Amino acid sequence: MSKKQTEELSKSKAKRQERQKEVSKAKRHKLIGKIVGIVVAVYVIFNVVRSRANKAKKGYRQNTAASDYSRTAVILQSFS
Repeated sequence: MSKKQTEELSKSKAKRQERQKEVSKAKRHKLIGKIVGIVVAVYVIFNVVRSRANKAKKGYRQNTAASDYSRTAVILQSFS
């Protein structure tokens, strides 16, 4: 191989490695976003369940469970 071919090969290899780093960084950001979304969803669901339990304990009038949970599902779906 000539010196020019070797330089071109090393440049293309460096570009390929840079692209791989960018791809892995993007995958990492997607994963972090999914984890945050799951944590928020669990928190929202927990709050709905806790709120229903508190209302039931105090004897307040409530919506049906299906109504509350479907509303929560719609809200969570809008964030994903």
